[in-house]
Amino acid sequence: MQDSCCGDKKETGCCSSTLNCAGRWLFAVPMFIFGVFHFIAGGSMVGALAGWPFALFFVYLSGAGLIFGAVAIVLNRYARLAATLLAIEIGLFILILHLPTVLAGGEGMQMALMGALKDLALVGGALVIASHMMNRGFSAK
Repeated sequence: MQDSCCGDKKETGCCSSTLNCAGRWLFAVPMFIFGVFHFIAGGSMVGALAGWPFALFFVYLSGAGLIFGAVAIVLNRYARLAATLLAIEIGLFILILHLPTVLAGGEGMQMALMGALKDLALVGGALVIASHMMNRGFSAK
């Protein structure tokens, strides 16, 4: 019996419940939107990487990673890999963007800590999704 949410048989556990499907979509849609924002407002995001060579390139690269990860999760194509890579990407956001501000203390510390904790929750969500997904590639049907 096929599951209409992601095309897998229910026995695989991919989308055996409405909660699994809803969780995937609720995670992927904001990731997609965040990725689009990296392209729309890339110039203003460069400030977070002040002093980095090719900072705008890294903003666009991370935006592309968010978009491709979200699409892969929704389409269930390389979804396990995509969710794992999103967890790594968001974990790097914590280390590169939030942690230095938290450790420096001062005025922006509380906002940086909130951002780090939010991103840590997203890492956890991505890992849960990765643990429930089959790593199916594209196939001709």
